[in-house]
Amino acid sequence: MVFDYLREMYYEGRYFRLSECQPLERSFEECQRNFDNARKAFEEERNRKSRSVGTFRWNPLRRAKEGRAIDLSSTSDVPEPSNCNKKAHEAYACRAMALGCGGKLSILRQCAANGAPGECKAEQLALSSCVNVATSEFEIAVEEIMKKKRRDHESE
Repeated sequence: MVFDYLREMYYEGRYFRLSECQPLERSFEECQRNFDNARKAFEEERNRKSRSVGTFRWNPLRRAKEGRAIDLSSTSDVPEPSNCNKKAHEAYACRAMALGCGGKLSILRQCAANGAPGECKAEQLALSSCVNVATSEFEIAVEEIMKKKRRDHESE
């Protein structure tokens, strides 16, 4: 009985800590949505311009002689890079801490601070593995606790 209570409290704490990460996750999702919308608008504009260029004979030298500016930004193939990576890392770090993977996260941060990008593959994999295992364990434990509570409630 005491063990069940302590187990419930343990996972309730994890649930609370995970819920504290939701604003970061929503912020990342919104950033990603905005980036996707900007990329889609960029591609539509590029397609519209390529169709209009196909119907006219486009001569950039003539445009320059006429004093009209040439918009070089519209010729790039990709929209400006998004700032969503930072938000994704913040949300993932919060999740890792909430699930008890803070030690692995700390090791990864030390590696990233001391090494060049790409040198911390093993640390990234260890953190990812820890988060995946902890998430699975958390989901299974919460499911078991909920089943037990339902059974206890039905037997009353």
